[in-house]
Amino acid sequence: MTFKQRLENRAKKEHGLTKKQTGQFLDILASEVFDILAAGEAVRIPGVGSLVLVDRPEQFKHNPKGGGKVLVPAGKRVKFRKSSALDYLLEIAD
Repeated sequence: MTFKQRLENRAKKEHGLTKKQTGQFLDILASEVFDILAAGEAVRIPGVGSLVLVDRPEQFKHNPKGGGKVLVPAGKRVKFRKSSALDYLLEIAD
């Protein structure tokens, strides 16, 4: 079962929402996350962590196919930083 299906089932059970309504909400949520990250701001999810856009510098990487070095241009990426609550839960789950 996918994460989306789990959310749809829970939203129907606990709040009486249809799969279509839940799907529309998830689309709005994803769009909002993209917009916030594009603006250079962090997306904080209480108890879970935050998504942060970080700059990645230009760097040389090893090319496994040819064996040489390849210059990878600078860019941006999204980094997830877990919250201390999630960190604790992961620690006790081991």
